[in-house]
Parts: sequence; structure tokens; C-alpha cells
Amino acid sequence: MNEEEQPEKLDFLKKLPSCMSNKMVINLTLDNWGTSEEVEKMLNMMRSVKTKEEAETILKDIMQKGALTNKYNKDLQPTLSGNSIGKITDHSAIKKSISPSAHWKAAGNIDHLFEHAIEPYKFELDKTRNNDSLEDRKYLYAPMEYEGRKVPVKMTVKKFKESVDGTRLYSAEVINHDLENKNRTLVNRKGKTNESVSPLPARRPNFNIP
Repeated sequence: MNEEEQPEKLDFLKKLPSCMSNKMVINLTLDNWGTSEEVEKMLNMMRSVKTKEEAETILKDIMQKGALTNKYNKDLQPTLSGNSIGKITDHSAIKKSISPSAHWKAAGNIDHLFEHAIEPYKFELDKTRNNDSLEDRKYLYAPMEYEGRKVPVKMTVKKFKESVDGTRLYSAEVINHDLENKNRTLVNRKGKTNESVSPLPARRPNFNIP
């Protein structure tokens, strides 16, 4: 397949406004994470987590173990901090997810989800916020099963300018989108729905195009 037959590559080459990090997820399907067998393994969560207290305990244990790893980007190794744990378990974060129970499940399995997360788009830093200390903000997505549905979990990673501050897994959100939905409306890079937009290719594309 030549370059002209891959219009979806443009999405990786041009950074998108950060406000579209939820809108663009509508273009994703389970195929973007691999074969049905691979996805089935990803959906097998390690822990059953139902409360904030359980999630906080697990997150603290994960923090003590050190950096998280991602199977698709070996150089991306964020850590959790007390601040990020507070952010993930904060009431405002729960309200962004489709339900509290979905949020606690994601929070308590954040290491597993991050390991299998993909970064299908590059986003600009949010111009409405103070980004003086930030070099980059990444949004990664992983599939999770919840009440019979396969839904995406969005994870935000902050890379700080100062090496001493490192890279942090900052937040998590369970988005209300069915990854098995075949009859979906696609969203283009301007945030508008457009049936002619090319979906992301099946299987995993090269998510780290320079």
C-alpha cells in the first residue's frame, strides 16, 4: 500500500487540539489493539475493585513498584505520585467516567491497562492551561470490559521539562463508547462528524511516527 492510500497517517503527523482527546476515540475499534485473541487477554483484568479505598490501596502499591511499562512504546515509563493518585480518585475524575464502578475498575487495574494502551493521535498542549512546566501531554487508550461492553479507558501522561520531575501518569477516564460498534460515525481532525473520514487501520499502526 502506497502513501496515497493511507490518508489516516495524516492524523499522526499533525497534532490535534487537546479538547478532541475524547471526540477522536469514536474512530477506535477493538481491531486497533490486535487480534480477537490478543484483545481477549487484554480484557482479562487482574483485580476486582469496587471502592475508592480499594483503588487507593492498589494505586499506592503500584506507585511503590516504580515506573509503568507500555508494550508498544518501551521509552514511555511514567510513574504514579501522591498527586496523581489523588487526581485519579478525585470526585471530579469519577464524574468524567461512565460510572463510579467502571472508574474504580480502571483505577485498580491501571498498570495492566497502561501496558496495553495505544497512542493513536498526537495532541497539542491545552492552550487554556498553564503549561510552563510541561514538555508534552499524551493521551493513551486501552480497552476494558464493563457490564458486557468493551469500552476505552483514556489515560493522561504528563512529561515535564525538568528531568527531576520525570513523567507522570496523571489521570484516567472510562469513556462511554462501544469499541464493538461497527456502525459508527467518524470524527475528522476538526472535530466534525464525517462519514467519509478514513477509520484507523485494523491492527496497530505505527503510533510513534516522528
